Amino acid sequence: MPHIEPSVLTALTRAAKDAVSNPATALTLKATDVGSHTATTHRDALVKALYRRPTEVAKARKKAGETPPAPPAPAQAEIWSLYADHVDDPFLRGHLHHLLLDAGHGRRPDHVRGAAAGYLAAAQLLMAAQDGHRWPQAAQCLKRAGELSLKFKQTDLRERVTKDALIIAERLLASTEDEDQPLLVVLETLQTLGRDVADIAERAASLFTRDAHVRLGFLDVLRKDAPTRRAEIDTAVVHTLLDAADTADAGHRRLYFLTQAATEAHARGLPDLRARAEMALQHTPQEQTIIRTKGTTPSPEADAWHQAQVDAAPDLRTALWATVQDIHPAMRAQAEAEADGAFEGLLRIPRSRINPAGPVFVRPPARPPTPTTTTPWRRRSTA
Repeated sequence: MPHIEPSVLTALTRAAKDAVSNPATALTLKATDVGSHTATTHRDALVKALYRRPTEVAKARKKAGETPPAPPAPAQAEIWSLYADHVDDPFLRGHLHHLLLDAGHGRRPDHVRGAAAGYLAAAQLLMAAQDGHRWPQAAQCLKRAGELSLKFKQTDLRERVTKDALIIAERLLASTEDEDQPLLVVLETLQTLGRDVADIAERAASLFTRDAHVRLGFLDVLRKDAPTRRAEIDTAVVHTLLDAADTADAGHRRLYFLTQAATEAHARGLPDLRARAEMALQHTPQEQTIIRTKGTTPSPEADAWHQAQVDAAPDLRTALWATVQDIHPAMRAQAEAEADGAFEGLLRIPRSRINPAGPVFVRPPARPPTPTTTTPWRRRSTA
């Protein structure tokens, strides 16, 4: 009969403390010497669990054409079950129960409640962070707990998730931080649970206007819960896109928002706004919608240095991250804070290292053909 290895449990608890993601916990745990061969086997099985995604994310990847992960070996699932109720970190506890639920190991109701309870406890702890960097992860924990309560028809869990989500939504709404994205996730979760959130969504749409896409999300939530106001909300959607186009910091973004505004105005039956968007499109200079980039060839020394970084990487994920640079150093902290181990793939590049605007290479204009000299046609004499 297998039993918990105290050295592994201690190492897992230390690795999970202050870690921003499950992969970060896995890297620390993998580098820890736990002693015996049996303890090493337990450690390696837990490392694999930390890199594994639960069912909902796997289903989304399957729809996108990717192959879902193979089911875990029975021996692995047995090791996960040993530590699921004994690890201190609530998010990791919920994660292990969720994986056991996916694997069909043990009693399903126990794992449903264990996973949901772990996620809810993790959401409360993450919301206690004063800087707000962990709030996006808290919103995702609430979303997962809500999905489990609905999927497995757990009425009491559903009520608990709804209660906690309402409290967190009010806190996000009253926060001085610009936490619009987590609030949108919480409101969508509440709406999925059958709660009317029209009042909160309307307040959020008027308060958070920095990100046009998130404001559109709030308006969409409001539209579902306020069907009698759809004409007013449709107008607000198109105006949001037009305002975003007016304040766009790049020509291609302006072109995108204007195109979306014209499309939405046509779909929602707003001909005047459609004409306004199309008129603005016609008056957009072509040179403002072209992105030109200048490429540089790295020196042999820099190339050798990057090669050394890749060779010294402990795993493929770290090696991939070493091949790309941050767009701006100030974005690193936000990308690391928003990283969520349950949703972060092994090879995923942080958002701070992805340029959403390119690179876009533009061909130079074609030169006109060189004129050729031709002999004029002459009428043949018939004389």
